[in-house]
Amino acid sequence: MPFCAQCGTQANPEAKFCSGCGQPLGGARPTLVAPSEKATDSARLEALEIGPEIMDTETFFGLCQNEPDEALIKISKLEAGLPELGEAYPVPFFKFLALSRKALIACELNGGEPDANVLALCGECLRTYPRAKSAAKAADADEMMQEPFMKSSLDAVAVLAEKGDPGRVQESLAETKLMYAMMANRVDMSNAVKAALTSEELLEALEFPVAEPFIVRAALFARVVNLSNAKVLSIMLYEQTDVWGPSEQMNPIKGQLHLKKDDTVGSHWRQLSSTAEINEVLQAISE
Repeated sequence: MPFCAQCGTQANPEAKFCSGCGQPLGGARPTLVAPSEKATDSARLEALEIGPEIMDTETFFGLCQNEPDEALIKISKLEAGLPELGEAYPVPFFKFLALSRKALIACELNGGEPDANVLALCGECLRTYPRAKSAAKAADADEMMQEPFMKSSLDAVAVLAEKGDPGRVQESLAETKLMYAMMANRVDMSNAVKAALTSEELLEALEFPVAEPFIVRAALFARVVNLSNAKVLSIMLYEQTDVWGPSEQMNPIKGQLHLKKDDTVGSHWRQLSSTAEINEVLQAISE
């Protein structure tokens, strides 16, 4: 397998960017629609004091990672001076990269703790993410949002946001992962669940996208129900930041998430949504 020349991380042969440092692998460049001749006019770029190198997506990617402040200045000038560029060049994608990197650097300088400045950067980063997805799609570069480095950047920012502002991820993205609350010590697991599921199954459940009509701030992995050729994980969801109240009594449950996994090799969790399936689980619990 290849290795990243920048940090030495072992890389997947199909990956375009290093999952460790984000640098392009093997000279790979993001697949983007070429910006229009009008948008890339060197005189206009020079007038904005940006420079034509910003049109080299690989170089600009590196700038977002290594000099995020400089990259954000250029992005701000692009947004103000060349608004038509967004029709062919995913400016918000690079803005997300630069903001996420700046937030992580600021957190490192603060001893790994998210202060007000870090949380503000994380909030701006989360607000930019949906725009980055839309911009990448418009530039026929959807695959860039699936790069491991993009996922790890979003996850890192989301964990910081949830530590300092519970519910911020779901408020910004309309969905969240219980992994983020887990990293903020707001997910409990019963001993029965720990005994019934493997670590891989628990991790997959924590990574499952959660989209509820209320803000999920804490959860309890309550029980595993065995059905015919399948098992169901029942998760209690809470709006409060703690499963347990101040008097060591359970806080009110706001909702439940039932994830079903077939007893076949390679199967994954899926959310139960039909009334019949949920009633089957409730019946099994009552027996």
